[in-house]
Formats: sequence, structure tokens, C-alpha cells
Amino acid sequence: MDESFPPCEDFYKYACQGWIKGKVAKLKETRAKAATRTSDVSKWNERSIIALLDAIQTSSPGAEGKLKQFYTSCTTNTRWTALINYAQKPNDSQERNILGKYGDWLYDRIASFLIAHAKKELCSFILQSKFPLLLAKLFLEKNIEIISSAAEISNRVLQTVKKSVTSAPWIPTPIFLNTTIEFVPVTFDNPGILDELYSSLPLDSNDLLKNLEQVDKFNKLQESSAHLGSIITAAKLTLTQNATYHLVPDFVFVTPGWVQMPRFHPGFLDVFKFANLGVTVGHELGHAVMTYLNGVALENKTQVFVHAEPSEITKDVFKEKCDCVERQYSGYKVHLPNKEGIRINGTFTLRDNVADIIGMEMAFKSWVDNDIENSSYGKFQFPQLSRFTKEQIFFISWAQEWCEAFEDDETETTRLTDQVTYDVHSPASVRVLGTLSNFKEFSDAFHCPVGARYNPKANFFEITHKPFPYPNPVKLYTSDEGDLKPPTQLF
Repeated sequence: MDESFPPCEDFYKYACQGWIKGKVAKLKETRAKAATRTSDVSKWNERSIIALLDAIQTSSPGAEGKLKQFYTSCTTNTRWTALINYAQKPNDSQERNILGKYGDWLYDRIASFLIAHAKKELCSFILQSKFPLLLAKLFLEKNIEIISSAAEISNRVLQTVKKSVTSAPWIPTPIFLNTTIEFVPVTFDNPGILDELYSSLPLDSNDLLKNLEQVDKFNKLQESSAHLGSIITAAKLTLTQNATYHLVPDFVFVTPGWVQMPRFHPGFLDVFKFANLGVTVGHELGHAVMTYLNGVALENKTQVFVHAEPSEITKDVFKEKCDCVERQYSGYKVHLPNKEGIRINGTFTLRDNVADIIGMEMAFKSWVDNDIENSSYGKFQFPQLSRFTKEQIFFISWAQEWCEAFEDDETETTRLTDQVTYDVHSPASVRVLGTLSNFKEFSDAFHCPVGARYNPKANFFEITHKPFPYPNPVKLYTSDEGDLKPPTQLF
């Protein structure tokens, strides 16, 4: 944090600038170009995989024994130049992403691989590509408690969304959300199958390059099977970090690799769980809600809400809301170092901007409805939080999910320009501004006066709650910055 920035004027820097300053120095040391919360979680996942691999006994039988043989051949390997040459010819896109991370970095640091932890880091990446089924199994077994806790929080948010869409005054037709939330991409009901599968793979604990050739042949054969190939593809998702909504068959999928430290842990206070995982799940459920409210139908049925079609009134009101969000974000610019800012395309980013707003509203409501923690709110465990209210902690925690640091101004300019041009998501600072300036609870929590950047004058368009059919037009108001605002609450 950096409390020199007024939270009502630049909450992104208020929440993130301290983290950014600390990261920039580390980026220059490691020659990395950028850092985010995702990169912090990736490092945690790397350490977790290394710990899992180290814990396997050399004498372990079956598939885990094969995994240990390969890992040993990698960590004891001395032919790093030959390995680099191999790494220049990856077999698939995921392998390119994994090994491509190292590229020139490998060439510059051959000597560093005499250090055990550096070798282990690289070897863990190689094994993630070569043994996706085995590592998925080990990772899922280790994270049963985490996945259970994440599912509990997510389902609370889901119940809040269901309640909201059945009670919103501008959605008069009863509707029923059928979306589910999943965290496990693949299950291992019969672990013995993996032992049988890998029994035919010959490996040598002393020859990494030979092992790579053997594993490549083995994987190519397994992936050629339609059934096993799809399972392997699913297993590769385990350690990735992503949350997505799938229209067919109507579910939100959060990868196990996403719900890890420092982002999530079962022991965290609920305020942190809802502010991070809750808002993310709410965002994806927002896409499900939008599918219904936009009247998207598949095979003559609305896929998400199969029990009712949205009324024309509902669709019209929601369109007005979205039009307002579109115009609001089109008034924003993302700031570039030493250059004029780039204007956001509110049309291109509309769906995800609306999903951000829905996600925040739903997660905050769910947290308030389900808050069972006592009034001390962890202030004895976290005395540094004692000067903040619970609500302030919620918003700070959420904003810090979007903290992003860049190695230098050139990198920042290039990355942000590319994002505005090609990404359907608004840049991090704009996501924080747009989402929170649409949320009255934020202004209340930080006592933002009317007219502040995060609480513009007449900062929402009004919908009078009168009996349907809806007789009144939507009224649009403009802030001093020219930003048009959606209602404080979408539901």
C-alpha cells in the first residue's frame, strides 16, 4: 500500500503502489519484464510442485517411481547446453510456454544450474509438461482441503446470484440459474490405472536426454487416443491459473492452480476469500447472467435460464444499463509513462466491464450475508489492519489482486498499449476505477465525498422501481470527467 495516495482519487495506487515499488527492484534483478499477483501464485505453485517431487521416495513403485526417476535424471543432469538445444524444439504449445520462459535466460545462466534450487525450478517446469496426469493427481490430492474451502465460498456467491436474479424488480419473470461451479478438471477414481499406464515407460535416473526422448514417444502415443488425449488435456489445466465461464454445458471452472497462496487459503479470514475468489467467481457468473439477460438462446432454449425467457422489459432495461457502462468506460484513459494516455474502447471491453461490476456486487453481498467472523475481525492476528474497517479491508484486498509492476517505462507502455488494443479486459487500473466508482458501498467505506473521482457527481442512472410494464425512461447523468455511470446496484 501507499497511503500517500488519497483512496477516493486513486485507489489503485493507494492499494498497489507500495507493492509495485518493491517488485520493480526484483524485476531488474531477475530480468523479468513484469510481475502480477498471478506471478506470485505461480512461484508458490512451483515451490509446491518441487516439494511434492522431493517427497517421493527413490524406491517408490509404479507411476510415482517413474516420476522420481525422471526428476532425479533432471536435477543431477550436467549437460545443460544439450538440454537448452532440446528446449528450442518443444513439442506442443504448452511446452513452448513453459520452456520458452527461459530462452535467453537459460543461456545467460548456465552456471547458475550448479545451484540446486535453480535446477529444481527448471526441472519442475519440464515435468509439468511431460507428466501432466501424474502431477495433476499429486497436486489434487494435496489440495483437497483448499478446493473444498474454495467450493464453499464459490457456492455462497452462486446462491447470492440466484437470489438476486429472482428478486430484481426489473426482472419480473421468475428465473432459475442452473450454472454450476467446478474446480477439478480430472478425477482419478482408480489410481492403479496410472501405474499400469506408465509401466511400459523405460527411464534411466542418470540420462535426462534419453528420458526426454522416451517420454516424448510415450506421450505422443497416449495423446493419439481420443479418450486418453482429452483426459491429458484436462489434466494440463490443473496447475494453470484461470477462471472461465462455459456456455455449454453452463458452468464456471476455476483451476486448482488459481486458488493458491498468496491469493487463497482455507485459513484466511472470509473477507479475503470473498474479496478475491468471491469476486472472481461473481465475475464469471456475471457472464452467465448476461447470457440470459441478452436473450441468447440455444436450440430454442435460453441455455442458462432454461425455465424462462427474459421479458422484453428486462432486456431493454439491461441494455440501457450496458449502454451506460459502455459510455462510462469509453471516457477512461489508461495512463502511460511520459506519454498521453490511451482511451479505453468501452464497446470492445463491455462484457467484461459489466461482469466486473456484477462480480463485485454479488461477492460483497454474499460476504455481508454470510459474515460469521467476530467484531475483532482478525485485528489481534493482524494488528496492522486495526486502522481499517472490515469493508475497507475487503476493497483493499480486491484491488491488490490487480497490482501490476513493470521493469521499465518502455515495457509498461508496450504492455498496456497491447492490452488496450487486443484484450477484451480493461487494464488493471481501469478495472479498479470502473468497478469501485460504480459501487456505493466503496464510497461509503472510504467516506468519498460526492465529486471525488471514485464517487462522481450524480454517479448513476436511475431506474424508478414502479410496477411493470416499465413506464419511465432511463436517465443518464454525466460526471465531471465525462464518465457515464450505471446504477449503484445492477440487481
